[in-house]
Amino acid sequence: ALGNRLVHAIRNGTATSRQLEQAIGLIGREALGAEADMEKLQRALRSVDSGHSIRQVRNELRELQQEAQRTQREFK
Repeated sequence: ALGNRLVHAIRNGTATSRQLEQAIGLIGREALGAEADMEKLQRALRSVDSGHSIRQVRNELRELQQEAQRTQREFK
């Protein structure tokens, strides 16, 4: 859970970059699993700013999710 304070800061546009990174990390772990590479997730999200299409970012996130699932299966 992100917590009320963090959610409030994000909604109001007052969240710091550190808080946003924390939120992205928490959301990424929840969505992709604990084994996901958070740096790859953050790079994919940053690429939207550098002109990548949403479709490209979606594909990168899908690949990251598949990689996390493979890693998780290897450790079971």
